[in-house]
Amino acid sequence: MIQNSIYKEISRNYERLRMDAENDRLSRQEEVYEKVPAIRGIDDETAKTGIKMAKAVINKEKTSEEAAAEAKARIDALKAEKQRLLAENGYAPDYLETKYTCGKCKDTGYIDGKKCGCFSQMLLNAVHEKSGLGAAADNVSLADFDLSLYSDKPYGNELKTT
Repeated sequence: MIQNSIYKEISRNYERLRMDAENDRLSRQEEVYEKVPAIRGIDDETAKTGIKMAKAVINKEKTSEEAAAEAKARIDALKAEKQRLLAENGYAPDYLETKYTCGKCKDTGYIDGKKCGCFSQMLLNAVHEKSGLGAAADNVSLADFDLSLYSDKPYGNELKTT
């Protein structure tokens, strides 16, 4: 069924968009790591903080609330330091974040289980492409409709109303 193939194509497009966005983010991250090595250390320390928190709770060194509060404070401090380093080196605060084509649905096509507007547009584009009308339909609208090309006189055997 053509509709099923269109939905599969759209799903593949979204997957490709997400992969491209993630690859772009990783490229930016490597660029920043080369220019500002301390940021790699901050990212590593951020990842280790969660593990340290879990170990402290398991070893009963701290309650889960204490460990969570400590981890949050540490992560917040690391984020602030990272932002400072990014700014000092000429990077925007969101430079290391994933840049999606659609920020609303993050290139999934759905928001809270409902189709995003970008999904509807992608569906419309796919149906248009599959229609075979191609460029012929691109520049046509009702604004181009010219009633003067049609006669006001009845054609053939139309019923006349009285």
